[in-house]
Amino acid sequence: MDPFSFAADFVQQHFLVPLLFRFDLMQWQESAYGWALFSVYGLAQVALTFAICMPLERWRPIERWPDGRAVMTDVLYTIIARAGLLPLVTFVGFYHAQAWFNGLLLDAGWLPPTLESMVPGLAGQPILAFIVYAIILDFADYWRHRFSHKVGWWYALHSLHHAQRQMTFWSDDRNHILDDLISALWFGVIALLIGISPFQFPLLVLLLRFIE
Repeated sequence: MDPFSFAADFVQQHFLVPLLFRFDLMQWQESAYGWALFSVYGLAQVALTFAICMPLERWRPIERWPDGRAVMTDVLYTIIARAGLLPLVTFVGFYHAQAWFNGLLLDAGWLPPTLESMVPGLAGQPILAFIVYAIILDFADYWRHRFSHKVGWWYALHSLHHAQRQMTFWSDDRNHILDDLISALWFGVIALLIGISPFQFPLLVLLLRFIE
């Protein structure tokens, strides 16, 4: 078992399952591991970003400020976005949306779409398919960002992302919670249409966030 799976299993068994049992939510037990794995990957991403960017920022900061405590708001946003509420909503929501969507198609006599079925050359090439999925989602995210600047009410939410006055590597995740939820929904709908699996989806989202 790789260290990420081990950590996710530990979180599920020692924290999530007892909580689910206590609140009579054991129907979510299967999804709990996926969320735990998503969160572990998110925390690893935060740690890796910190390890790379903190020395660089100390060496060549964009700006200097007297009170570093002001950055803690952005640290909190980052943890929520990468390893907390948003991964939970994204994974659980997508997991159940895909089950509903695929069931709807199968009941109507249609096979659920996958990129591999649309592009036969990707069949049996999981790494290549993953890369193509990432490119499609990244292209979709470009247009999501464009729209968030063009639509008035959306920009009212998105403008929080551009309101930071102390720029650090933590600033990227300073978003309005509704803006992040719209982004998750945007990604989720596109992922459903091209057949991304529930366990690939969070990895793709984290990869794109890390590249940002």
